[in-house]
Amino acid sequence: DGLALVVKGKKFGFVDESGAWVLEPGFSNWDTSLTECAFREGLAPVKQKGAYGFIDRKGALVIEPRFQAVNGTFSEGLAAVKENGLFGYLRPDGSWAVTPRFASAQPFSHGLAVVLNG
Repeated sequence: DGLALVVKGKKFGFVDESGAWVLEPGFSNWDTSLTECAFREGLAPVKQKGAYGFIDRKGALVIEPRFQAVNGTFSEGLAAVKENGLFGYLRPDGSWAVTPRFASAQPFSHGLAVVLNG
């Protein structure tokens, strides 16, 4: 979505293509090995107070942090998130497209997603 993730200390923010801050560092990065901490479809996952949610390009919380985990970010209009120990798929408005029922779930690609029943 034209923004790059920048980590400063233990916080992250986003810069535009010119290198100017769009969102100053202020969000916790939940997993330094995860490369999907970026804006997709206008939203980016963030971690606050131990829970995951999503922000818009202005830094406003669009989906309040309430999830145990996020696997990537939005893809094809859905995001794989974990609640009460199981993964489901969330819409950008925060409503469930697929209620949590999977042991693991991957982002959608070409209309399909890999899930593990459990």
